[in-house]
Amino acid sequence: IFLNKSSTKKEEKDDIKKCAIIIGYDNVLWPCKDIYRAELDVVELFQKILPDVPFVKNPSDGNIVKLCPEFSINIALNQLYDLHCDDFQRLYLKDETIPRKLLFWFYKNWHDDYKAKLLKLPIFPATDGKLYPLVKLKMPSDFKDPIGGLSHIIDISQLKKIEDFLYNLGVNELTLESYILECLPDVFDNNNIDLREKAVEFLINNLRIIDENYEIKQRLKQFELIKCTDGQFRRSSDVYLNTHENKDILGNEFYYTEANTEQMKAFYRLLGVKFKPDI
Repeated sequence: IFLNKSSTKKEEKDDIKKCAIIIGYDNVLWPCKDIYRAELDVVELFQKILPDVPFVKNPSDGNIVKLCPEFSINIALNQLYDLHCDDFQRLYLKDETIPRKLLFWFYKNWHDDYKAKLLKLPIFPATDGKLYPLVKLKMPSDFKDPIGGLSHIIDISQLKKIEDFLYNLGVNELTLESYILECLPDVFDNNNIDLREKAVEFLINNLRIIDENYEIKQRLKQFELIKCTDGQFRRSSDVYLNTHENKDILGNEFYYTEANTEQMKAFYRLLGVKFKPDI
């Protein structure tokens, strides 16, 4: 009755918000300011994900419930950020519908102000059965990962009807260019020699895209992808072609690489391997 009075002042409402008078689903009385109101389907979803977040048990209990904050996108994102990647994966293994329901909820209540936060949450399902942040995923396309395991593709079968939402968030399809620029760097950042050799073979078979794309060419020059005669991989600018002329002039103080085919030589030229001494 008190809250129905038009004369109720803001200060008085703020005092009431501090009172533990709202019962939650845990059957505990909570201060209005510390418990959230939401529709039943939202409560059921987030109680599975965030069991420690309190929700109003009887949201129809008059004007008093309106003093409780509504469970918003911003609140949800802040709470979800406290979870670890493994927490999301465990939830996914327990109930594979959770990521889909969660993303549909974001879609229905979306505001672009929260884009940056959502992109980093590992709640997007991929075709390998795991969850990833959207920034690490690509939409499926006609281009397929030729090496295998380097690209992560969104499991679009779980997210039908919100493809436009995903594109709006900034996800792109997997292309030859994006594969080289965004997926292959992971190969050259680890010590898996077999993967490196497969990646180099793939690049040699795609010389045209390297030659025509300045960004790709410059990026590849930064990686240690040239296999030298001592078995180590180095940047192209640090390596000479292994010829008698180069060896006679430079001796054994420099790094050399073999080029067994004309295609490999063309690849080395594009990346700046030195075919003659800098004299």
